[in-house]
Amino acid sequence: MLDVVTAFFALFAIVEPIGAIPTVLALTHDYTKEERRATVWKAVTVATGILAAFAIAGQFIFSFFGFTIAAFQIAGGALLFKVAWDMMHGQRPKTKITQADADEAHQRGDVGVAPLGVPLLAGPGAITTVIIYMSGPVTAIDAVTLLLLIVIVMAISYVILIGAERIYKYLGETGTLVVVKVFGLILAAIAVQFILNGIRAEFLTA
Repeated sequence: MLDVVTAFFALFAIVEPIGAIPTVLALTHDYTKEERRATVWKAVTVATGILAAFAIAGQFIFSFFGFTIAAFQIAGGALLFKVAWDMMHGQRPKTKITQADADEAHQRGDVGVAPLGVPLLAGPGAITTVIIYMSGPVTAIDAVTLLLLIVIVMAISYVILIGAERIYKYLGETGTLVVVKVFGLILAAIAVQFILNGIRAEFLTA
């Protein structure tokens, strides 16, 4: 049975829309409000599609590569913990975008798909999270619930990012950093739980 509350906070923490605000503002600093809104909409739409696709294909990925769910939970939890560690220390997670990615994207002009959609919103950490939640015996209700959670998280991200300027003025750099660190702590706890679940499952099947 999918834990809806935990899954929501895990997705929201790893997508990290508040932490994405400075990057969005930097990449769209010369855009009009309409252009920024359209760019954010494209980014959110792409990210939603990517996460939904991996959620649906999760079981096929396990079957194709032949690795166990426990192994993926441990590896995925380790990846998420690294992302959480970077967040708690005020660093941009390396699974998100680098400054070189941002500079190259800005030169190309269209930043909605990359790097804002992928990997800023739908990066390896978010993809890993949805695959883990779709691993193991899941019901049709669980699958639909997870897809709805993806849509809800992305809808919230859209609202946050189109109001990026107002939010950043209110929170400031320090406030934004504090929020990111808090979500990093939440994500770290969830990552450790993934690892423990994987270890427990491995010992039970050994």
